[in-house]
Amino acid sequence: MSNSRLSGLGPKADDLMSRMEDRLLVADSTCFGATIKVWSNSACHKDTKNAQPDAERADDVLQQMKEMYHRSSQIVVKPVTCNYNDVLRAYSMCKGDDSAAWRAEELLDEMNELAREGDTNVMPDTDSYISTMNALARSKLPDKIAKSMRLLNQIIDRFQQASGGEKEAAVAKPTVDCYHAMVKVCASIRGASSEERSVALRTAIRTVKMLKESDECSTNSETYRQLIEASGKLLSPGTSEQTQALKAVFTNCCRDGLVDDKVLKQFRKAAPTDLYEETVLFNSKTSSDANGMVLPEGWTRNIGHKVRTADGRKPQPLSPDVGFVVTPSMVDYKMRRLRSRKNQRLLRGGRS
Repeated sequence: MSNSRLSGLGPKADDLMSRMEDRLLVADSTCFGATIKVWSNSACHKDTKNAQPDAERADDVLQQMKEMYHRSSQIVVKPVTCNYNDVLRAYSMCKGDDSAAWRAEELLDEMNELAREGDTNVMPDTDSYISTMNALARSKLPDKIAKSMRLLNQIIDRFQQASGGEKEAAVAKPTVDCYHAMVKVCASIRGASSEERSVALRTAIRTVKMLKESDECSTNSETYRQLIEASGKLLSPGTSEQTQALKAVFTNCCRDGLVDDKVLKQFRKAAPTDLYEETVLFNSKTSSDANGMVLPEGWTRNIGHKVRTADGRKPQPLSPDVGFVVTPSMVDYKMRRLRSRKNQRLLRGGRS
């Protein structure tokens, strides 16, 4: 049930726990953990309009685990990191609810405190921090950018202070998703002044700069997509400031060879028409193989979206109009391989 993709299974999980209690069966950590995960999955389901009740119910089950652990002289039930993470993940889906962000912060602080006291089974990992920052991003808290930056710096500082084998064993490591979560928080502010939005964008840019300087991870296409989205949201549409910011971000993305279909779509959505024409359409070239316009190959060289051709693996052409293009040469190469395989089977007497 905890691995099901169906929504609304939380009450069924609670019912199973109640039936166990009626039959005098003692639920263990696995039972409690599965129940928490069911409620967390329900909160995160695409059909769930209000995640708050499901997140709170997952939190209630976690509290029951802690109470049972402290009551018993024998360790039958004990919360671990993944149980906390499931609750944090549920709270990260609560839109516009400051209490969810506050509660996520409390749980993360509790995990850190227990870890400092020697309980390494609840030590927060990378997902713990990312979920907390996502909860802050969905809140309306005025200081959520500062709070999220403290969390990001906390992960980085702790990892840098570790040495040798400690780094390899570190539970919380600064990954590219941590930096993306920080950029997401910056882009999420609403109803702020022009100065506050400018500060938020500068923080997002500083976060990407930190990512580029990191030895543990590097930028990817999603980094630039999020930064383009932040520039579009945080700066007034049509202003020279927004145009310059969008152009600078997209130019850097092209230089790094990380333009994919999602980056292109986000840039087209955020940029003024004349800027899109100037930076994208004027630099596209006609391809007879793609039967239309495609972006320069250097813009997409590092996205990893490559296909097999007769000349080896090559980046798949990206059109400014229709996204990735399937060219006749790609189809021809695929058909040749299929025919070759069929002939090989015939030579083997039909055996596969």
